[in-house]
Amino acid sequence: MEPETIQKNRVRPKKLLICGMMLFALELTISVLTSCGKNSPIEPDDPGAIPVTGISLNQTNLTLNKGQTYTLTATVSPDNATNKNVTWSSSDVSKVSINNSGVITAVATGTATITATAEGKTATCKVTVSESTTEIPIQSITLDYVSTYYNKSNATSINLFSGYIGGTDGGFNVTVKPDNATNKEVTWTSSNTSVAEVKVQGFPVSHTIYVNGKGTATLTAKAGDKTATCTVNVLDIDFGYNSLRDIELVVGEEYAITAMTHPNGQPVTLASSNPSRATVEGDGYGKGKITAKSSGTLNINATYQGQTISWNVTIYDLPLADITVDGVTWAARNVNAPGAFAGKASDLGMFYQWDSRTGYSSQQGISTYSTGNEWSTANDPSPTGYRIPTVQEAQSLTNKTKSIEWNNPRLALVNGNYYNVYKFDNEHLMVLPNGDYWTATVSGATQAYTFSTAVPQTEYYSYGLDMIWTTADYRNVTKLVRCVKK
Repeated sequence: MEPETIQKNRVRPKKLLICGMMLFALELTISVLTSCGKNSPIEPDDPGAIPVTGISLNQTNLTLNKGQTYTLTATVSPDNATNKNVTWSSSDVSKVSINNSGVITAVATGTATITATAEGKTATCKVTVSESTTEIPIQSITLDYVSTYYNKSNATSINLFSGYIGGTDGGFNVTVKPDNATNKEVTWTSSNTSVAEVKVQGFPVSHTIYVNGKGTATLTAKAGDKTATCTVNVLDIDFGYNSLRDIELVVGEEYAITAMTHPNGQPVTLASSNPSRATVEGDGYGKGKITAKSSGTLNINATYQGQTISWNVTIYDLPLADITVDGVTWAARNVNAPGAFAGKASDLGMFYQWDSRTGYSSQQGISTYSTGNEWSTANDPSPTGYRIPTVQEAQSLTNKTKSIEWNNPRLALVNGNYYNVYKFDNEHLMVLPNGDYWTATVSGATQAYTFSTAVPQTEYYSYGLDMIWTTADYRNVTKLVRCVKK
């Protein structure tokens, strides 16, 4: 072999070694970068965003008859996720389709998987479509109201689901049972389309009443072979805005009502169907005041040009019996003179200073009672067998009132004074005159806890007031006493 050839052969291994080392370094660099990329967190677009951690469906396996529909409900976790948007898809739309609202339609026999997706998280439901034509029949159809009034001047079309017709509460919902009936479609007919008719339109389906003229029409809703009817009276007189058709009062209460005419401001006659139970006074033009006299039911009627509308009134007598709320038995009346209850539930009772057995007819403080950690037994003004409630007991009453659905509570003008009327368990009434009531627990060197009621806001009545609450109050100010059984 020639020298030059030998030299070339000696050099080649070095070149190979250098190339190999460079290649190894390059691979190592790529490996490190790749490893760093895997372990390094990706910066989110919004550092404050709360990501979706999961999604679930109310059904994971579903069987439908061909032509049936069903609404899937997706739950995205956590509740406070920033983006809870859900997208829907079907693995085979020729078998099962789904819209953006999660409504499935069984198109043809077979199976398909419905997938709900939220920020990359998914949940699925397998849907099997059967050829079975077995129908689940309609068992009933009901409407909230069987009759309603409507003043033609107030509106031209009303959504029945809104619960509001022409400024009254005369709207009605349509309920078809059972929920899984094969065909829940509702159709409407009118006995007199020149007065009123119903049209079904939109998505989701809206049942809308159109009033065309004065008179009376019977609207009939039909689902399957079941029907329900509502009689619509289109008059020139109507209930005033925000005026309840069904009114609940307590004995001695005054309550304001208003009837509207078309055109406005026409003479209206107000009358009670039972004046011994409730009277009504009016201004002659639709505004009036009901005064509840005794317990029972009656109608208050408003008449204009031979056309009459009626309020349905139920009156409750205020009980003197004790009321048990969450295991605590409360006296139904305030304490009057020491050791005696007021004569009626609506009587105010007397006022007392902290740890004082002396009752006052006004809230003017006479002296200061600032000693002691509890209301002493010797100074407790409660009748025998009763005592001043603790702040915890007062708080339990506060918590209970938060669940009351009877106007939460209702402010009533009773015998010239305002009271909060509470209704427990849809049966038991409790009336608390507006003001502050002592509890037995101290809140510091100069204060003790009281529980308080709302302040009157309108001439005759008010709704949506605050519940009673507990607070700290100076002990040199006189308060009312509502006691509990020992």
